[in-house]
Amino acid sequence: MKKQTLIVVALFALIGLTAAGAQAQSSTLVRANIPFEFKVADKIMPAGEYLIRQINPTSDAVTLQIAAEDNDATVIVRTTAMQMNGTQRSALLFNRYGSDYFFSMVSIEGAVYSWQAPRSRGERGAARELAALKSGGEVVTVAVR
Repeated sequence: MKKQTLIVVALFALIGLTAAGAQAQSSTLVRANIPFEFKVADKIMPAGEYLIRQINPTSDAVTLQIAAEDNDATVIVRTTAMQMNGTQRSALLFNRYGSDYFFSMVSIEGAVYSWQAPRSRGERGAARELAALKSGGEVVTVAVR
């Protein structure tokens, strides 16, 4: 009986440590209300409230999870660190080509780096189309909380 109790206690301790480790693996960077549909890595994300988390905080190669709070929309994107001179405010940046928005970058107030997403095939195509029309895209900034 004592052996079974010890095993049960050990299992609960192991489960607790595993849960704490999993929680530490994902840290929320920002929360934002994105008022338009946008694309990340050729995936269409609806307008709404989003949480942006770094899912590999111990790695130099930052991978972000962009997840909607009110539905199942989520995407994982590997980013490139862009050195900044102390970001003035936290923000999400989107490249807009016509009516299409593409997630571009997240910057955190006071951070040395911002994290830039690679341009998807769809974004490169939209940029080429506008360039052929002698028109360019624009950068749209969304404030975060």
